[in-house]
Amino acid sequence: ICDDLKEDLIRLKHFLKRYAKENGFVIRVHLFDCAEDLLSAYCNVKTLPDIIFLDIYMKHLDGMETARKLRDEGKSVSIIFTTSSEEHAIEAFKLHAEGYLKKPYFYKDFCNALEPKKNELQKEMRKITVVSERTRKEILLKDIQFIEARNHAVYIQTEKQEYKVGRSLREIGNEITIDESFVFCGNS
Repeated sequence: ICDDLKEDLIRLKHFLKRYAKENGFVIRVHLFDCAEDLLSAYCNVKTLPDIIFLDIYMKHLDGMETARKLRDEGKSVSIIFTTSSEEHAIEAFKLHAEGYLKKPYFYKDFCNALEPKKNELQKEMRKITVVSERTRKEILLKDIQFIEARNHAVYIQTEKQEYKVGRSLREIGNEITIDESFVFCGNS
């Protein structure tokens, strides 16, 4: 969330946490009170947030220019503008904004702005539960790089760790086929 008004930052953070709790999402919220800090945090990294809530009227660098800079850097992050004016709505959508909330907005308006992203966010949170090293683990499907059977065991590989699990490859495969990003390969 990027907004130079502290009360708007806190209000939007509260709305996000409520929405996440109601929909079963696990979220991390980062707060920025100026666009320069947001740009320095996200312009030179590969991992971006799912959504940036961006105020338009801010001191120094405004939200429109900030969005332009993100787009010029090739960042395809979802942007929802929060602002006190309808004046920039057309320009916002030219920058491929996914939403436009006019202040003061209510929780219902906030939820409506997130509705198009809801399925995508739910997909991001899909997980599989396995037992590895006698401990129950929940692994987000988006974190799985591949799953393989070798030496009579099944391994789930994520970027950070490999899990040896006590389930068959077929059983896990049947569970994760809900996610179209997985392909079940044949032997070898």
